[in-house]
Amino acid sequence: MHIIKHFITITSHRLKVMNMCFRCGLYWRGLTHDLSKYSPKEFLEGAKYYAGSHSPISECKKKTGKSEAWLHHKGRNPHHPEYWVDSNGPVMMPYQYVVESICDRIAAGKTYKKEKFNQTEPLKYWYANLGFAPVHEKTAEFFEHVLTDLSIHGEKYILNKKYMKKLMNKFVKQKKVGSRKEMLEELYEKYDKLQRKYGDKKLHSIYFGGKKENPSLCFVFMNPTAGNVAAEPTWDGPRYPWL
Repeated sequence: MHIIKHFITITSHRLKVMNMCFRCGLYWRGLTHDLSKYSPKEFLEGAKYYAGSHSPISECKKKTGKSEAWLHHKGRNPHHPEYWVDSNGPVMMPYQYVVESICDRIAAGKTYKKEKFNQTEPLKYWYANLGFAPVHEKTAEFFEHVLTDLSIHGEKYILNKKYMKKLMNKFVKQKKVGSRKEMLEELYEKYDKLQRKYGDKKLHSIYFGGKKENPSLCFVFMNPTAGNVAAEPTWDGPRYPWL
């Protein structure tokens, strides 16, 4: 049993999440974050399987094949995507909980990685754990977008109410993803705009060559050159990015 060490760890983690939630304007979510970890059901298991470098829940699952603390925790804390899964599948997480969840992931990385933590860690963790639990499509997109911005721009850029609200509104209003054909046609339009803005206006865009349905490898060439005959407006053949 590591009662004191576990208490210090979960309290330190809570304080980190609280600080981040406050920065995003979520005061109640910050104040009430992870309070169930102090309940006997969760605290005793956490103290018993305390590891320091990673979650005691993971350690317990590794040694016993299950974690009753986790079963107790995920049903009482709506900042976990697992809370939002019903018999019909995952449900989109409400704004305050998905933002709290992002703060939770960043704080967990800082708590366990300590000085080795950097702003790319949450995104790496996200990709490493894809598929382990069902997550609503728009929730997953929101997570990935925020964590990508974090890895590029840092905490100050994402941990504020203006950024989070603006991005969530964008995802809520976002149209349902169309067919692959519709997505490609939309991409062509965007590509044409880039070509007109940055490329030679006398040349046509070159979109792709070869297999476009579920390719195993994809290269993106932004600017066709005059050396490629396929970029000529009079060219009637396939527009491939020959090198």
